Amino acid sequence: PDVVTEDGQVLVRPSPVTNFMCNVTDECSCAVFMSWVNGETYSTLKLYETDTNNLVHTFADPLSMDYTTVQMNPMTSYLLVGTSNGVDSTPATCTITSSCSLPDVELPVIEDTPRDSEVFASPTVCEALVTWTEPTATDNCTPAPTLSYAVTEGGNPSTLLRGGDWPVGVYLVTYSAQDANLNDAIDTTFMVTVNDNENPGAITGMPMNIVVKNDAGNCDAVVSWLETPSAVDNCDLTIAAVPDMASGSTFSLGDTTVTYTATDLAGNMSTATFVVTVNDNENPAAITGMPMNIVVKNDAGNCDAVVSWLETPSAVDNCDLTIAAVPDMASGSTFSLGDTTVTYTATDLAGNMSTATFMVTVNDNENPGAITGMPMNIVVKNDAGNC
Repeated sequence: PDVVTEDGQVLVRPSPVTNFMCNVTDECSCAVFMSWVNGETYSTLKLYETDTNNLVHTFADPLSMDYTTVQMNPMTSYLLVGTSNGVDSTPATCTITSSCSLPDVELPVIEDTPRDSEVFASPTVCEALVTWTEPTATDNCTPAPTLSYAVTEGGNPSTLLRGGDWPVGVYLVTYSAQDANLNDAIDTTFMVTVNDNENPGAITGMPMNIVVKNDAGNCDAVVSWLETPSAVDNCDLTIAAVPDMASGSTFSLGDTTVTYTATDLAGNMSTATFVVTVNDNENPAAITGMPMNIVVKNDAGNCDAVVSWLETPSAVDNCDLTIAAVPDMASGSTFSLGDTTVTYTATDLAGNMSTATFMVTVNDNENPGAITGMPMNIVVKNDAGNC
């Protein structure tokens, strides 16, 4: 259209459009849709907000018929202005009133976040299937927020996925949500603990039972072996088993059970045992306090004698300390005429023995009794012719 002048002043040209309408199409995003019917054709077509100082958009095609923008104030006026040869047209205007003042700033909300959970590694492996019911994300606007999660272990990112196999460990699952207007929900988290509750396999390489005699002069023995038992574990591969008494330890007399334990990093254990037997094969020391040899005469009128002594012989033993020696004939026994060897025996609890002897001699020092059956005195005459 031509420029219209009056009294030398350039008049504004006719409005470029008719039926200029604007409506809020989404109260959540404050989206405003504008439409119009083209009228006068200008070289350029521009959209302003409130006044021509606030340019919103310059249309590449001056014959455009709609536009969508975001309302920034509860009551907003929009102006369409055409320009040709440097002269603006009369603006076409529309005014819109709504509750919008800014785009949606309300945060989405994540709901039904799973609780912390514990799962156990599958048999013979060091991982477990981990899954959960996903939470939901709600928002005041559509479409629904985009939900996502990330997995970290000890603060380090992990690529593990819901429904996959997770190694033994402690994991933090963080859920995030973002709506269409780029508002981010407050993250929610839960823990997933994958525990190993499987004991290591049977311990192998165990020593056979060991039987030794006591060390000389002692009631125990130092016992050593060369084996290094171990066990195979589902998580920790090969585990060295640890004994409750190490090779080279001193073992007391009798049977001692040595237990080897294989413990994995989760504290699961397997055990195996063998027996160390220390036998006391050492005799008690020489018996001391023995009586000297005893020589007595027979008891009057008897061909024997009751013989007594005061000594109480004993022996020192490597295990049983002092052992009372026992005689085969006790003090106060009746001893026959002649020599009798008395043997004292000291026996320890293991049946080891030491012996010592002394001699009891009973001599017959008693004269025979009076001779009996003697003839009476005899008186006779001589034989004839003899003296």
